Formats: sequence, structure tokens, C-alpha cells
Amino acid sequence: MNSNPISAKKENVIGGILLFIALIIYTALQWQQLHADIWNDEMYTLKHFVLVYFHDTVTDYHVPNNHVFFSIAEKFFLKIFHQKDLMLLLDKPWIARLPGLLFSYLTLIYIYAFGKKFYSLPVAILGVVLLITTVPFFNFALQIRGYSLCILFTTMILYYTFSYLHTNRKQLLFIIGLLIALTIYTIPSNFYLAIPLVLFIGIAALTVAFRKDSSLKGNFFIKLFTNHWSLLIYSVVGGVLLSLVLYAPILHDVFFNPNVTPATPFNKVVIQDYFPDVFTDMTSYRYLFFLPLTLAVFAVKKHTDRVLICLLIFLMIAPFIMGYLRGEAPPGRVYSYIAPLFVMLSLPLVHQLFIRMKTNWQPALVVVFITVYCSFCFWKVNAMIDQKLYENLFVGNMEMGLYNNYFARHFEPYKTAKYFKDNYYHDGTVLVLHDSEPHDMPYYLDRFQMKYYEADSLDSLLQTRDSVFVITRFPYTISDEILVHHPGWKAHFLYKEITYHNFVLLQKSKVESQKSKP
Repeated sequence: MNSNPISAKKENVIGGILLFIALIIYTALQWQQLHADIWNDEMYTLKHFVLVYFHDTVTDYHVPNNHVFFSIAEKFFLKIFHQKDLMLLLDKPWIARLPGLLFSYLTLIYIYAFGKKFYSLPVAILGVVLLITTVPFFNFALQIRGYSLCILFTTMILYYTFSYLHTNRKQLLFIIGLLIALTIYTIPSNFYLAIPLVLFIGIAALTVAFRKDSSLKGNFFIKLFTNHWSLLIYSVVGGVLLSLVLYAPILHDVFFNPNVTPATPFNKVVIQDYFPDVFTDMTSYRYLFFLPLTLAVFAVKKHTDRVLICLLIFLMIAPFIMGYLRGEAPPGRVYSYIAPLFVMLSLPLVHQLFIRMKTNWQPALVVVFITVYCSFCFWKVNAMIDQKLYENLFVGNMEMGLYNNYFARHFEPYKTAKYFKDNYYHDGTVLVLHDSEPHDMPYYLDRFQMKYYEADSLDSLLQTRDSVFVITRFPYTISDEILVHHPGWKAHFLYKEITYHNFVLLQKSKVESQKSKP
């Protein structure tokens, strides 16, 4: 590719420095999310599956919130920091989010290693840039749930799978099988990754067995069951079986959980809505990069690159076909593991561009240009998401997708609760929790030792009080309700900026107050 090739040692040093800088930048981008307040599902995970006895972690699957292997990893990590109290974690949420940050570091390192091992340093660096600026990866990396771990395992599975196909090292089969088991043991929906992987490898094994190649000795069945693709099948299937063994204490609840909506076969929503939405979100508005890149598929000549492209496309499309056939429409976050697959697919295509360049500075210039472009798109899409989520606060719309996670922005219950406690709360304060998810704001009110009434007490309290404080996710909804059903009352927002939780002061007018006096 280059007229003046860089020595391998020097290239490794440069690559290591650039990767380290990328991780620092990524940490800076995630700094706010690292310290973000713990939200409803995370709170439930910590309370019921992490901060409990190990036996309870591995035997309790009453709801699908228990991403079991993640719960185990989080449990041991919190033990290192001697964190056993959920209320104390509310003060330092970054401690509970650190595992996610470490998992995302490893994911970026494996993406770099994948690009460096199979292509080149510029391709590796570009892969890191692409993953950092992929919004679904950014959104789910630090959640106190199993998605970051699944993204890591997916990246590792593909890395070791192609390492095996290139080197035929049998030791890698054990690693691949173990990773398959752990990713399914983290979230059962990762069967959507394992099953298509088995199908693709099975087709490849059959293709090899049918080949008329003198180097492949033996009859059809010997070639079928002993070729390197078949050995890979045994590894993946072994991982699937191992995951079932790990799930043994809760196997029934995993497959027949009453909290999971029953599937309706041939659900068109999966194909018509989920499929385009997920892939649009994965592009993260970087259309000028990804759309022309698709043309490079036809320029790929290397057989292993074609296999990689076909496998990645199959792994990204098959889950939606399976979902359509089964009629299962899981939440969008289930597909977050596709983020590294989307990036990996781009690497052999970018490589086609780089191998046609004759000097060292040309690939470097292209990497800089694409980095600037992706950074701009990342900033733009995050600004759009932030604006959309802020607008949702006014209408009470709770979007929950790969982009618009209503709890990810303008969600600061710790800050608002502390502000209320410091400025308004006293022994005689009447506070009503009018609308909240059951496992978020109540914990913050308990943390600051504030007593409150449930929502069904509001009407009776308005009959006997002149002022009532209300906390709600939908401030303008409560304001409209008061205007319609209690015309003598007015709503005043205490916190200048509208957030996901808002303290509202309901006050009776002086005229109404005089009427109610005997």
C-alpha cells in the first residue's frame, strides 16, 4: 500500500498512542453519563439481583431484568468497592457504572485489534472512531444492565471466530464456545446471535463438503463432519448447551416468563418498523460515509473478506426474520449488540479504499477527514435527541429506543430531590408522588428521608389543605388536570428547568381558601 512502510514496532507504538487518546476522548464524552442518576430498571436490577445473596442472583428470574452474568459481574465489582447499600450508591452512581465503562473500553480495544490484525492500522483506528460515534453503543455502554457486556461478547466472538478461520487454531474453539455461553447467560435474547451463527457456519460446512478438492480427502460425510467449519459449529452449539446448563435453576422462567408478551407468529411490525429503525439508528446520521461504502462490496476480491461480509450481513438481518416468523417484537435495546457488527462490516470496505493509496499520508488524511465528519454527525444527532427528549417532557411521551431513551437525558432525581429538601421540605410539608415509575423517585425521596403520599390521596388532600406539593413526570398534565378538576387551584413549578421529575406547588386561591374556612 505504501511506498515507505512503517516498521511493525513503530506502527504498534503509534497505534497504541492513538488508541489511548481515543479512550480518553471516549471517557470525556461519557463523563456525564458515568455520573448519571440510577433509573428505574437499573434500580430494580441492583436491588433484586445484584445486592442480594449469590444464590438469589442465579436462581431468581421472576422478571427478565435479571441479566444474570452481568448481575454476577456487577456483584463482584461492587464488593471490591465495599458497596452493599443501594441508598449509598445513589450518592455515587459512577461506582455502579464503572463496569460498563470497562466493558466498553474492552469492546473498543477488540475492534482496534480486529482492524489491526486483519487489515491495517488506519482501518483499526477508523473502526474505533466509528464505534465511539455510533449512538446506540454510546447510549447503552454505561447502563447498569447487561447490554454493554453483550456488545463486548459479540465483538469478541467475531474476533476469535475470524482468528480461527485464518489460523485454524483449535484452542480458539473453546474460547468461542465459552463466549457464546456467557452472552446467552447474560441475556437470553442473544439466541438471535447464536442461532444465525450456527446456520451460517452450517451452510459453510456443507459448501466445503461438496467441494471437489483433492486436498479434502475422504467421503462426503467425513468431509462434512470434520472440516474446520464443522468444528466451529460444535463450538457454538456447545456454548448454547452450556448456557442452558447455567440457566438450569431458572430455565422455565427464562423461556416461559409471565412478564414477556406472548409471541404472535408473522408479526409484520418486526420487518416494517424494527428493521429500518435499528439500521437507521446504527448509521447515526453518517449517511455520507455508509451509503457510498456499500458500493465497495463489489470491489472486495479476497475470499475471507467476502465470507466476513456475508456473515455480518446475515447476523444483522436474520434476527429480524426470526422475530417476524416467531412474532416476537422485543424492545429496541435488545438489538444494541448489532453496533459492533455494523462497524466490523465497514472495515473490509474501507480497506478497499486504503489499499489503493500509495503513500502513508493519504490513509491518515482520510482517517482524519472521516473522524471530523463522524464527530460532527455524532454531535448533531445527540443535539437532536436531546431536543426531542426535552419536547417529550411537555407532552408526557416516554420513548424507549436505541436513540430516544427518556431516562437518559433531563433525568436528575437526586439533584431535584436535594433541592426540594434543602429549600422547601419541613415536618409539615405535604408531598404527593403523583406519577413516577415505581423504582426510581421513591428511592430518592427515601434517600433524603422525605415522607410522601401516594397519588390516590391527592383529591382528598386538596379538600383539606391550602397548599400541596406534587412530584410528577408529567408537569403539564398535572397542571391541566388541576385547571379542569380544581379550578380554584394553581400550579407553580419550583425548579426552573423542566426535568424528568418535577416538583410542583399546588396552591388554593385566596377566594377558595376563604370559602373553605368555617
